[in-house]
Order: sequence, then C-alpha cells, then structure tokens
Amino acid sequence: MKCLHHIILILPLSLLLSLSNLHAQHARFLSSGIIHYDKQVNMFAAISSRMINNDGRNSFGEEMYENYKSSQPQFKTFPYELSFSGDLSSFKPLEDPNKTVSDWNYLERDPVIDQKNTVYADLKKQTRLSKKNIYDEWFVVSDSLRPVRWKLTDEHREIAGYDCRRANGLTMDSVYVVAFYTDQIPVSGGPDSFHGLPGMILGLVMPHEHITFFATKINDQDVPAASITAPQEKKIISKPEFIKKMNDLFEDWRGNYTNTLRKAIFL
Repeated sequence: MKCLHHIILILPLSLLLSLSNLHAQHARFLSSGIIHYDKQVNMFAAISSRMINNDGRNSFGEEMYENYKSSQPQFKTFPYELSFSGDLSSFKPLEDPNKTVSDWNYLERDPVIDQKNTVYADLKKQTRLSKKNIYDEWFVVSDSLRPVRWKLTDEHREIAGYDCRRANGLTMDSVYVVAFYTDQIPVSGGPDSFHGLPGMILGLVMPHEHITFFATKINDQDVPAASITAPQEKKIISKPEFIKKMNDLFEDWRGNYTNTLRKAIFL
C-alpha cells in the first residue's frame, strides 16, 4: 500500500517533467524575424508641454490646444517595422493605412512627435546609421549606438505572446526609459536602435517624452543578413557634423522648447 502511494506521487511528477521536456524541445528562440511596433504619442501631453516650455502659455497656444483636444484623439499611432538577423537590424516607418489628411497634420511632422526614423544598426560593431526627417529635410547620420545604463527588475508582462522582463534605463544623462525585453529572442536589439539588454526589446516607454513603442506582431521567419541594408544615400554626415548643422539651424531660436527639440533630434 505504501509502495502504491509512492507510485501515485511519482507518476504526476514524471508526467510534469515529460511535459516540461517536451515544451523545451519545441521552444523556439528567434535569431531572425520581423517585428511590427506601434509607436504611440500622447498628443495632448506633448502639445501641452510644448506650450509650457515655450516661455509660458499664450492665448493663441491655449486656443490651439483646446481646438485640438476637441477634434482629435489623444493618442497618435505611427506604425514601424524592425527586421533583424543576428547582429544586424533595420528599423523603418510603415505607411499608416488609417491616416487621414487634416489641418493638424503639421503637428505630426514636428521632430518632437515623429521623425520618420529609419535606423540601420550593427550590434557587433556598435554602430548605427539613422535617416531623419527634420522639418521636411532629410539627414543621414553615422553614429555609434547610444549607451543606456540599464537596471533589471523582477516585473514581468506579456507582449505579443512573449514573456517580457522590465528594465529601467537612463540615456543622454537625462532621458529615462522603461523597457520590456524577452530572452526568447536572444538578440540585444529593439525599436529605434535601443539595445543593451539580454534579449529583444518588445516594449519601450519614454514617459517624459510621452512616447511608447509596443510590439503588435512578431513574424518568425528567416531573414537573410544580406537583405538588411543601410540607407543608400550619397551624403552621410557624422554625428558632430549633424549637431553643428542643427545648432546653426536653431541659432536664433528662443525658448525652452528649443532644448526639448534638440534632445528629441539628438536622441
């Protein structure tokens, strides 16, 4: 009777171990694929911050803000796609099938809101090539990957079917970011060339910039490394050259909003 009791206890344990081994055998860790992200901007907060930063509120700004709030959604979504293969990745904007033309479209072209960034990153070389749209002028900038000081936490959440762990980070000395990464995709990349975690970043929050990136779909497919190419442009400038061009552009600009603009452009 005692032996039978032991057998009854052992059988469920054996079954659990078998199921666990079966799951491990079928678990797939991606080294290449395509990830679709939704970039969301809290337009109400972004516009409000712009008005406050621009040396105080004014009657025109208040009226514009109230008109926008009464006619537009609070959150604006910009679709992006990340193709990756090993250490190489390409992050680029997609056409929004739901985009409509309105009198407020000029706000979406504000570099603080969205720059239509295309970013080619090489994790092995720690380099990136970024194509940015600054007030309808395109710049292709060669730079190193931005350093981020990460601190892992014990918080987890599911994103696009993957278990993700939270990490808090700081970059450019003052930009606070929250990332959710999965070690089921053992590639140290993420949206807009954010990187440096032990897995792919599927969720990214920049609370003070009122911006989030979250993966909506992950395609498990073979992506040849040769298909991931850098922006093909005749003129590529270095980061110091880009900074000088932007400083010249903003030389006569006044107000604290200029500092917000610089930070968004140089991020």
